[in-house]
Formats: sequence, structure tokens, C-alpha cells
Amino acid sequence: MTTDQPTFDHDALTIAAEEIAPNEWRIDFEVPAEQVLRFIRQLRAVKPDIHPQETSSLLMSVVVDETLARIDRDRVWHPVVAPDTPPPVLHPEKPFAGTILLDAFAAPTWPDFSLVTLSLPPEEVDDALIEREMFDQRLDAGTRSDLDGPLEADDECDLSAALHLPESPEPVVTIPRRTVRVPPAGSPLNAGGIVLPGGDALAGHRAGDEVVFQTTLPTTLPSPELQGRKAEARVTVHATRRITPVSENDVVARYGSPSADVLRMQIRFALQQRRTDERRSEAVEQIFAQLIGLVPIEIPDRIVEMLIERRMKAVDTELEQQGLTGDELANRLDGVRTRVTDSAPLFARRRVLSMLLQQHFGVTFSEEDILAEIRRLAGLQGRRPEELRQEMVEGGGIESLRDRMIDARIADRILPVATQL
Repeated sequence: MTTDQPTFDHDALTIAAEEIAPNEWRIDFEVPAEQVLRFIRQLRAVKPDIHPQETSSLLMSVVVDETLARIDRDRVWHPVVAPDTPPPVLHPEKPFAGTILLDAFAAPTWPDFSLVTLSLPPEEVDDALIEREMFDQRLDAGTRSDLDGPLEADDECDLSAALHLPESPEPVVTIPRRTVRVPPAGSPLNAGGIVLPGGDALAGHRAGDEVVFQTTLPTTLPSPELQGRKAEARVTVHATRRITPVSENDVVARYGSPSADVLRMQIRFALQQRRTDERRSEAVEQIFAQLIGLVPIEIPDRIVEMLIERRMKAVDTELEQQGLTGDELANRLDGVRTRVTDSAPLFARRRVLSMLLQQHFGVTFSEEDILAEIRRLAGLQGRRPEELRQEMVEGGGIESLRDRMIDARIADRILPVATQL
């Protein structure tokens, strides 16, 4: 006859929590030796070959979760061992004890969300946009010929570009040579997925010209310190071409549609999906920009410094891979550090705000939700879902997709009560 082993008792943990700075906590903890042994036995019953390091990490997670439950707060980043104390050591016959530093945030008093004002593009896709998309399809399949005269809207050119911040002599973004289409007046330039307002300035220029225009860096850039910043685009035009568009019937045949009317219906549906995504993305940016001002959040200095050093390490690696060394590397890093230092607190506040709003609205989703979103994005891009998912996994894009999904669902909760202009 077997006797059930006693289970791990969370109440037996000794935890002393002190807020040493706003939202920064020093946690002294001890897991009694008896409870350590119970924890180890329970884990081994499920996973006999579990590594001691994994056991230690899991027990530390239990300590952190129990701490947060007792002080009724939530964290965003991982805790660290207090620098003036030794790290905890796991031993089946000794207490598991130590001191950690932990960011921990209380739920704020939320403002009236009707104070959030939104200015969003219209929901409906009008006929003019559908005709523009149809014309773009005719241009895509059209015949190119070298252009001797100045560029006009809808002409094609090969260009390369460097994007500079006002205080940066070195480019913060470089765009290698690629083929683009000159946008109509007032429309942005799409340079291979980097969308730049002001790109209609290409009109009137010729091959060999240098074109400079003021623009705004996209919010889709991977570097938080660059997103949405005002910048100067310095463009070199390498070659120019004029396009003779194919007929509408040629486009219909190209897509295998029964008729031009059916193709327009398909275009309307695709554009509506794109417009919905654009409105939601714009809503997310406007909502968070305003709530950061309405909901004060103090970020521990330790977290800001950690974010700065983490980003600088990544940038250092990127620049070294580009071949920069010595003074050139040091000068670039100095400029980046200044921008990262300025942007890190704002990035951290937004991250915490997203976490707190997720808790407030009870936003949840499953692995299947993520897969469904990947399938949807793949459909919009005309790609196989498995291919897109693999690309995201290899590039670390799943976590970014998860964050965007959280923010989008938060925006969906606030949109109905926000004031729309």
C-alpha cells in the first residue's frame, strides 16, 4: 500500500517584501528545507530527469508568483538577485533562500476612457480607392521603358536612401538599392515596406539626382528609439522608367476572375481588411500615447538601465556585423546611446501600461488564436501560413505578434467608449 507524499505548501514560504523605490521591491525569502524536498519530489514524479537548474528556476518562479500574490501587484520583467547578496542555492536538505529585486506595479485608478480622443481614417473603402488599386494592378503588369525626362507620379525608379535624424550625422536607417513607384501628390513612398511620407518629392527629378525631403520614421521599425521620429531622407535616384499599363481585361485574366466586377469585389474585400488593420494600428498608437499621459507610471531606475544596456548590446552587435570598428563604431554607439536613453523610459511605461490594461480588461488568447492570426496575415500577403510562421519563429517575431495582438484587443475595448473626432 502506497502513501501519498505531502504536497508543496505555498503558505510555508517566508517572504519579507519592502518597496525600496516606486515600483521597485526588495524581497527576502526562504523556502524551508522540507518544502524544497517536497517541490523536488513533485517535479521528479512528473519529469524524472529534470535538471537541477530547471528545478531551481521553477522554484524561483513559485517564489515570485507567491510574492506578487501577497503584495497584490504584477511584474513585467524578470527579477534579479540583489547585488549585495549571494544567489540562492538549491539543495534538497537545506532551505532555498535569498534576496531579489523585483519590479511590481499596482493597478492604477483608471481614467474615464472617453477622455481618449481618436482621429482615425474612415472605415469604408470608397470607389476611388478601388479604382486606384485596379490601376496599380495594371501598372504592376505593365511594360517598362527607360525614361529620359523627369519623373512623374506612377513612374518607376531605382533608388537608394539614407535616413538621418536632425542630430545624427550618420544614417539611422539605410535603404539599399530597390525599385519603387513614385507616389501621387500627397501620398507616401513605399520603399520596400518602409513607408515614408514626403516621398512624392521624387516627382520632377531625373536619374542621377540627389533628392532630400523631410519625413517621419515608421512605427514599424524594430528600434523603439527610432519609431515615429522626424527625419531627413537623402535619396539617390539611379534609374527611371515609365510604365505603360496593361488593360483592365488583362488584369482580370491574370487573376483568373470571371469579370472585372468580381475582381473589384475581391479588391474591395482585401482593401477593407487592410483598412481595418490600419485603423486598429492607428487607434493603438493614439490610445497608448494619450493614456501614458493620463496614467502616471514610475519606472525603477534599474529597469531603465537594464533596457538601455540590453539595447546597446544588440546595436553593438549589429554595427560590428556591418564592419564598423574603432572610432567609427564608438561614435555611432554614442549617438545611439543618447537616443536609447531618451526613449527607454517611454518604452518601459508603455510596456507596463499594456500589461496593466491587459489585466484590467481580462484580455486572454490561446495558441490557436496566434495561429489563426498567422493564417490571416499569410492570406493577406499571399503566402503559406507554415512559411510565415517559420519565418516568425526564426526571427523572434512570435513575441512581437503576441504583443501586437494584446494591444489590438485592448484598443478594441477602448474604441467604443473613446471620443472619435
